[in-house]
Amino acid sequence: MAFGLEWGGLLIAAAALFIGGFARGLTGFGNAAIIMAALTLFLPPRDVVPIAVGLEVVAGSLQLPFLWAHVDRRLLATVTLGAICTTPLGVLALTLVNGETVRLAILGFILLASGLLLSGMTLPRARSTPATVAAGAVSGFANGAAGLSGIPIALFLAARDEQAPVMRATLAIYILLIGLATLALFAWSGLLTTDAIARTAVGIPFTIVGLILGMRSFAYLSTNLFRRITLILLITVAAAGLARTLFAG
Repeated sequence: MAFGLEWGGLLIAAAALFIGGFARGLTGFGNAAIIMAALTLFLPPRDVVPIAVGLEVVAGSLQLPFLWAHVDRRLLATVTLGAICTTPLGVLALTLVNGETVRLAILGFILLASGLLLSGMTLPRARSTPATVAAGAVSGFANGAAGLSGIPIALFLAARDEQAPVMRATLAIYILLIGLATLALFAWSGLLTTDAIARTAVGIPFTIVGLILGMRSFAYLSTNLFRRITLILLITVAAAGLARTLFAG
């Protein structure tokens, strides 16, 4: 069976891939987090992370021509620099230790911080260069260890109160760039196996259909509504990931 799953698991996986693609098209992120939350019900995180990152690269490559004009290039360069420095540490953690503790810490922080931002809290200092580099560093580690690069940066951009087109475009292209670097590290470390590549290929059609519908839906969102949807999505994926990790334990 595809993904090594029975039919029930395949239906859940297909739904997660479609929903993840829709979230990616609508907000610029969320695909990997949703895939991780669903597929780690059946497969170990070590096997799922390369699939999640691979599908993020596919989605980002398809979005690139449509989003590049809205990217904040300086912001993109700064967070990417921070992430490049720490992604290898996350990959090393994934190969050496159980990733569940790292996931719990990351998701717990995201859940708390997203709830505070949704309640109206803002962080004016989030626009400083040190804060931007730090956000990239956290994101890089989270990506290497748990395939969750988009969640910390989405939270950071929400804290900066960016305009919707800029936030979505910068986030989507950032995830594409860091995903490409991470796939190279996975290949070097032996995590990018033939099974991972085959499973990623099977998931591409479901992701693309969701991506197209999500991109079309973005036109109907105001900046305030976009920010609220982003924070609600962050809370949802963080809560689902925490529940899966705790109950699995």
